Amino acid sequence: MTLKLTDPKDVNLSGTELKAKYDAQNPDMNAWSVHPDYPHEDWAQAASELDTLQGYWDWVAHQIDALLIEQEESDED
Repeated sequence: MTLKLTDPKDVNLSGTELKAKYDAQNPDMNAWSVHPDYPHEDWAQAASELDTLQGYWDWVAHQIDALLIEQEESDED
């Protein structure tokens, strides 16, 4: 199984590091930056369902960590 991330270099980055990376790539500094694999809408839904209390970028970092763990577990099978 291959890690399904637009940029595999995002693995092991904190929420703060991810925000800095994608803020720097955002041409419209008036708009919120967004991770290409995790739209704000997905985070908002998780937050509205109380599946997370994290801010957007910390939630993204957690999603990437969970994806990595899922991949490692499937590679063991």
